[in-house]
This record gives sequence, C-alpha cells and structure tokens, in this order.
Amino acid sequence: MGVDGLLGGYNGVGQQVAIQRYTPVSDVGYPWLKDALAVRPKAMTGSDWLLVDLRRLRGRPTPDMPAGWRQLVQAYDLVVVAPKLSPAFVIGPVEER
Repeated sequence: MGVDGLLGGYNGVGQQVAIQRYTPVSDVGYPWLKDALAVRPKAMTGSDWLLVDLRRLRGRPTPDMPAGWRQLVQAYDLVVVAPKLSPAFVIGPVEER
C-alpha cells in the first residue's frame, strides 16, 4: 500500500503497460487509510514507512469501528504503508529503438 505514486496498468495485448496515477487516500476502496495516516506518530516524516499491526484490533472491535476497518482487521494481520510507489518493471517485450 502506498500513500501516492504510480502503477503499471493494462494497455492492450502486446502493448507496454500504461503508467497510471495511484492515490488510494482519495479512493473509496480504502476508507481506513486516512484514519491510519492521521494517527501516525508525530515524529514520522513524509518519507517514512508505516507498519500497522491489525492483530491487536481483531479481538477487540468497538461498536463504532467503521466497516472498512472491520473488514481490513478480519482480512489481514499487518498493513505496510509506503510514502510513494512506482512500478518496479515494465511487463512485456521491450522494443528496440
């Protein structure tokens, strides 16, 4: 998981990947991410990674826990949030120039 960055997306058969912007903070599929970033330690900088241990929350869900958090806690043990992501490699044949 990353706060911001780029992803390689599908660009058609036989084509290089399409580089797409990635901002999960504004994505409705990750409603818990803003909460996680809001409670990170004050000493953290924008370039620090964040590790969230969800196992402690699993046995003690509170009645006011949002559904997004509840699903996350049941599905995963840990979440790692990187400051910025980028594709590590390009999929497909590299055309000679």
